[in-house]
Amino acid sequence: MVEFVNLICKVRITFFLFVVLIVVSCEKVPSKGDEDVDQDPITGYVNLSESSTANCYIVNQGGSYRISAVRGNDASNMLLTAKTAEVLWESFGSSLSIGAGALIKSVIYKDGYICFKTNDYFKKGNAVVAAKDESGNILWSWHIWITDQPQEHVYNNDAGTLMDRNLGATSAEPDIYSVGLMYQWGRKDPFMGPSSFDQNREFAKSSITWPTPVASDPSAGTVEYAIANPTTFITYNENNKGWYYTPSAQMTDTSWGWTDSKKGKSIYDPCPAGWRVPDGGREGVWEKAGFNDIASEYVDEKGVYANMSSSLKIWFPNSGYLSGAGSLQNPGHGCCWSASLYWHQSHLFVSSSMGFHSIYSPYNRATAIPVRCIKE
Repeated sequence: MVEFVNLICKVRITFFLFVVLIVVSCEKVPSKGDEDVDQDPITGYVNLSESSTANCYIVNQGGSYRISAVRGNDASNMLLTAKTAEVLWESFGSSLSIGAGALIKSVIYKDGYICFKTNDYFKKGNAVVAAKDESGNILWSWHIWITDQPQEHVYNNDAGTLMDRNLGATSAEPDIYSVGLMYQWGRKDPFMGPSSFDQNREFAKSSITWPTPVASDPSAGTVEYAIANPTTFITYNENNKGWYYTPSAQMTDTSWGWTDSKKGKSIYDPCPAGWRVPDGGREGVWEKAGFNDIASEYVDEKGVYANMSSSLKIWFPNSGYLSGAGSLQNPGHGCCWSASLYWHQSHLFVSSSMGFHSIYSPYNRATAIPVRCIKE
């Protein structure tokens, strides 16, 4: 009887081991590709910076994306001390309220990349993401422009090929979404534009409360401060008629800010890869295209169409601007920066009453106005 019981126990143990062996053998053996996904999660993110890097990346459909954590268009200028990533703000560019995660639902820093996922329900808008060091200091930040692919417009007299809309705009039609974002001259990071075309308009809503503007001084009026504080507006100073505190006599086109086509695109240029802020002055795109004499078509209080030809009308909204103190001003006018450092050559001016002016700038470099990118 004892021998029979021992036999039964041995049979049960053998059967148990046999079942365990079958279960283990049926488990999936990871393939090389699976191992890569487990060990390197960034492989599931589309690399927007694969061909070239920039301070702005266009996303025109929902998904998972990554960008190289480098400074602007200098792929060799890596952020070696980056540890984390964060969404700084999101906006639809209008009066619509928006909460965190409405456009970008997650972001991480991994192996030299900023990896992010858009919301499951794709929506147009803008966001800024940042890389931070282990102490939480911002090292660099990038504009994520979530929109349909901007079209290319070839301007008269071979002046250049420009986008059909302002940087950050999600429309090229006469609506508030065509205004886009506002830039202080020479800074790569944008600020909110207006929420409507009304005379008493407010800022477009975003997911954050923006910091109080700071006065430009030897501490705050620097490139380093601007990089570390991308959401802080730096106000006008008399030292050089802008936000940058170095005296004008000591400045050069390459010491800071944006640069023209002769010197090449700088690491502070806010445009996507393959595009840059256009040249200004007598050799700039606005002058060469003949904007001073171009026929225009005014639309209500919203802006002006530039009639380049019978088949090409280009929309310029009444964007207004952010004054040197950071407040919304002049809703009846529109404007676009150029890369010219010199204030009297710095931008295109659009007005319902005055038409177009290709070399016109009553504004200082602390003023924030739109950018319309030209193809490199």
